[in-house]
Amino acid sequence: MEIFNNFDPKKLVEPAYLFEKTPPADSDYRYLVFIFGFLVIIAIANWFWYRRKFIKIPVYREIRNKLFNIFFYPSIVGLFLIFCRWQAIPYLGSRFFLGLLLIVFVIWLIYLLYFRLIIFPKEIKEFLKQENFNKYLPKNNQKNRKVKSK
Repeated sequence: MEIFNNFDPKKLVEPAYLFEKTPPADSDYRYLVFIFGFLVIIAIANWFWYRRKFIKIPVYREIRNKLFNIFFYPSIVGLFLIFCRWQAIPYLGSRFFLGLLLIVFVIWLIYLLYFRLIIFPKEIKEFLKQENFNKYLPKNNQKNRKVKSK
């Protein structure tokens, strides 16, 4: 592929390359549009999948929201940055903001993995324990009570 032949990792540490005010828009950034668009589609599909399957359990709603946020919002920001690059808007189209977006995404992904692997199982255990406890509590059923009227 031509995209990998043009890639030079030495440029990524050069400040002049990263902070270029208006970098050229004729490079291979159109592939990023497809990647960001695919992430938006994944976010929406994930939202509906979790909505259909696990909406009754609050912990799953929380992870659904986290997954939607990690895929949707960076993708929208990435599409905006690619649009700024295409329109040659100074500073917003620079490579620095795309790199910053990548760093934020990776940190966010690490937090999400921590949540999914460490916190999520604990919350599921706590939820199941609470459900089991609530199962044996008396139910407040108004239909079965006879109300005396005056």
